[in-house]
Amino acid sequence: MKSTILVNKTSDSPKYRQVVDNIIEIIDKGILKRGQQLPSIAELATSQKTAKVTIAKAYDILREDGLIFSRHGKGFYIATNETKVRLNIFVLFDTFNAYKEVLYRAFQATLPANTRYNIFFHHYDIEQFRKLIEDSIGKYNFYVIMPHFDVDVSGIVEMIPKNKLLLIDKNIKKLEGDYAAVYQDFEPDVFGALQQGLTQLRKYKALHLISGAKFFQYVPADIIKGFKRFCKKYQISYSIEGNLSENTIKQHHAYLIFSD
Repeated sequence: MKSTILVNKTSDSPKYRQVVDNIIEIIDKGILKRGQQLPSIAELATSQKTAKVTIAKAYDILREDGLIFSRHGKGFYIATNETKVRLNIFVLFDTFNAYKEVLYRAFQATLPANTRYNIFFHHYDIEQFRKLIEDSIGKYNFYVIMPHFDVDVSGIVEMIPKNKLLLIDKNIKKLEGDYAAVYQDFEPDVFGALQQGLTQLRKYKALHLISGAKFFQYVPADIIKGFKRFCKKYQISYSIEGNLSENTIKQHHAYLIFSD
């Protein structure tokens, strides 16, 4: 391997660029394949009699392009054999439903045709959420994360570089730094929506929010806060129910159900 990645000191091309182009060429020829290990920065710098910072810069570019990834304390590895792919995106949703398919199709319609997506689902399992993110670090250009949890997951998401992160649907209040996020503000949103229907809702004896039912979707804690705030402000009898069945439905009562 050491003799394959070469630096030509008489070339006008910068040395780091030569390393990048050389490794891409080797991948294209099938000499290096996905999962194979590259020489360490020190090994390649020594064999090519060049500075470690030059090799490190080349590896950083390859990693940014999603062509290689690093494992802490173990080295650098080939991430893909498809060198023409310039965007390699990690997408982590909560669960699969019609809403997520709409999001996925929107990504496909907006980003370049040669973008690669790897889509995962955590199903509200925080350990699965942690493991999927841990295993992905360094392998992707960007990370699209849907952190639907009512506990703080900022410590987990902190593993992702902020300039590569996009949070969607739900923000993480304790996550510090500058990062991209497109999310719902659940508490004021549900309060405002119910407020708009106040005249109709006053016709009912009570209003019930169905949270955590087996056949419905996850309901964020902030929705419950907004619901309670609305009911208390307008003195509407209410309850938070764990499930719903024909036997529990009462005449002249209204039910708020979340389902895609």
